[in-house]
Amino acid sequence: IRKKNQVTHLQQYLEGKAFNFYAIKVAPNPKSWDLKKFFVGLFDWCFPPDFIEKQRIKFERCYQQGASIEEYLRRLSLLRNSIGDISTRQVVRQFWRGADKYIRYEWIKDGYTIERATLNELHVSATRYERARQSTLNLKEKNTEPRWKPNHTRESEIKSPENAGNWKRNDRRNEKEYRTKGNYPKPSNYQNIG
Repeated sequence: IRKKNQVTHLQQYLEGKAFNFYAIKVAPNPKSWDLKKFFVGLFDWCFPPDFIEKQRIKFERCYQQGASIEEYLRRLSLLRNSIGDISTRQVVRQFWRGADKYIRYEWIKDGYTIERATLNELHVSATRYERARQSTLNLKEKNTEPRWKPNHTRESEIKSPENAGNWKRNDRRNEKEYRTKGNYPKPSNYQNIG
């Protein structure tokens, strides 16, 4: 498609605000529009004048805040793309500043610096730190659970009227086994249940 006709062919792919822009601004003289002029005009038509300023502020205030490192980097990348003139070094700096404290601590411990590290290095290492931390938290959760959980306790058996007689019988049977093995007799501390 010739450069003069490129904007004319865009009409069939537009809808909503973009189509309104084309119909009002471009349609009267489409051959005077090149692609760059069209997209700049379309951007100005669809977004408020301070859109980029607002996006830049969001970028500078973007923090991980407990989200996964993948989600955090994704948010930064979306903001960067919506602004357009953010350098990779600026992304690295904001990625560093906004990362959770424990990740920044690990980066420093491993010798990374905000000015020399690449985005890929920080991303890969932060993912490792995140996995390690999650596995440590999982282990701590597992260790807080008792290894053996009884289905019931003697107290609950005693309180249950149906089991009161059974508990007495079972305890006597255990005492009988204890005596037959040649051990000293246990003192009898039966409660009067009934």
